[in-house]
Amino acid sequence: MKAPCYSIITVCLNDKMGLARTAQSIREQTTSDFEWIVIDGKSTDGSVEVVSDNPAVTHLVSEPDEGIYHAMNKGVRLATGKYCLFLNAGDWLYSEDVLESAENLLQGDLVAGWLNVIYPEKFNKSPKIRRLDLQDVRKKFLYHRTLHHQATFIRRTLFEKYGEYDQEYRLYGDWDFFLRVLNSKVTLHFIKLCIANYTFDGISSTTLGTELYHKEVRKLRQRHFSSLYRLKRSIIDPIENLFNMRGY
Repeated sequence: MKAPCYSIITVCLNDKMGLARTAQSIREQTTSDFEWIVIDGKSTDGSVEVVSDNPAVTHLVSEPDEGIYHAMNKGVRLATGKYCLFLNAGDWLYSEDVLESAENLLQGDLVAGWLNVIYPEKFNKSPKIRRLDLQDVRKKFLYHRTLHHQATFIRRTLFEKYGEYDQEYRLYGDWDFFLRVLNSKVTLHFIKLCIANYTFDGISSTTLGTELYHKEVRKLRQRHFSSLYRLKRSIIDPIENLFNMRGY
């Protein structure tokens, strides 16, 4: 049997409404060249019932796990597609034809598209499409932020060659993974296509500025950037921030 183009991996824990939104966007796709793997952390709010009889679901696992990256690794081990896309509960595909449109654009090991970020009402901000291209994703970019996993297609064999997500991270295992493989010179391509919608209320957004956030960012930088480069950034970044605040 021919392997599907996509392995869509969704992890969930007690997010029934978010999972229903994810499921609807997958069910409405104009292509069927994908498998959908749902890894649930033994939800108690009825999340499993939302997808238990959904014909689009290829694998459904519901059992306790050790965190989001443990769950994502479970999905990787079940995947058979050419590319993995991590669309967690609450994320949803941007349009009905996005997978079909992306299929002819997939080349290289990592293929990054655009992400539509939707802010909760308290932010009083309109949705914004975050557009990335080669000019953006340089060393400085990756020091401060990462690719959007909801909008990045990952060649499945990268996990076999470079390892799975590091489960020591609670927030930024995907950032660590992207740095690990990009430092190994995998190919990174960009497509001018919005892949998914993301609501800015997940764990990585609500923990900004917390002790855990700073701890994991320090760990990332120590692991993937030299002490000389970290020193350079510690000097330059405050100066650049000061000029930006003044409107220069």
